[in-house]
Amino acid sequence: MSLRAMGVTIDCFDPERLADFWSGAAGFTNREGDGEPYVTISGSNVERAVNHPMFQKVPKSKTAKHRVHLDLFVDDIGVEVQRLAGLGAR
Repeated sequence: MSLRAMGVTIDCFDPERLADFWSGAAGFTNREGDGEPYVTISGSNVERAVNHPMFQKVPKSKTAKHRVHLDLFVDDIGVEVQRLAGLGAR
């Protein structure tokens, strides 16, 4: 098989803001794009991190439940919730 990576693209209203959040949450250090229409982040040292999430600008904000979510695996959920809330999670 020649597949070498797999990314996830998330439609969103503010790709720069979402990329900033996930960069802080998962330690991504590389960023490409200006949000018109994409921002791609990569370069995390997290073991088995999603290779390069991409955030794609769409004209309207969400009106229904998201059909994609990212699962995070942590040692202490309370500590991680506080850290992510400090980055802007709700």
